[in-house]
Amino acid sequence: MNMLMQAVAILFVLLCVLYLAERVRTRMTVRTRGRRMEGAARALGWSWAASQPLDVIPGRTRFKFFRADRNRTHAIHNFIAGQENGVSASVFDYHVATGSGGAQSVVRRTVVHLRSPGLALPEFSVAPDFLTSSGVRGVLDSLVGGGSGTDLPDRPGFTGRYQLSGRDGSAVHALFSREVTDFFGQARQEWNAAGEGEDLFLWSGAWHVEAPDASYMLSAGMELLTRLRAAADARA
Repeated sequence: MNMLMQAVAILFVLLCVLYLAERVRTRMTVRTRGRRMEGAARALGWSWAASQPLDVIPGRTRFKFFRADRNRTHAIHNFIAGQENGVSASVFDYHVATGSGGAQSVVRRTVVHLRSPGLALPEFSVAPDFLTSSGVRGVLDSLVGGGSGTDLPDRPGFTGRYQLSGRDGSAVHALFSREVTDFFGQARQEWNAAGEGEDLFLWSGAWHVEAPDASYMLSAGMELLTRLRAAADARA
């Protein structure tokens, strides 16, 4: 019995040591990332903040991925902000935590937010179509009938890779010109995007980018914004 109690005590101590070691490692990782993102902000000549309240994003609740609920907490870290060709721009780490304590899981992604005065985008969202890329959608279509579920069947680089949605389907279809869909179809990774009015967001799944890639994401966001603005002007 004594040996069993000793074994339990040793196991408990080991678990405590592992827990504390993980806490220390996490804190060191957070500090290292903060220094690197601050360095990226200096390279751009922009401001940096270790964290910001969610309200730093105007009208954020219009966008589904910013809406908090009882089961998740949302936080913004490493907020880099500045101006790019008259556009208010920011790059930040967006964390969504589910659960609490040792059972907590956190999804971390780096997001670009661009606000362009005078832009009037219809509400839309774009996300990778995992059902199609994995072949699941094709199996479902063969069983129940129907198309591929894509909205732009004449765009082979876009069709089958992305799901496009929005409240005003005709306006969204008109906005997503070939130049816009080529941005997604020819990209080196699969993007997520959401926009409405003057606001555009761009991110890539749960990609927590390395600090040097923050400028790459910013450039990608500006490229998409340029294409969307041209398409919006063409349909005006």
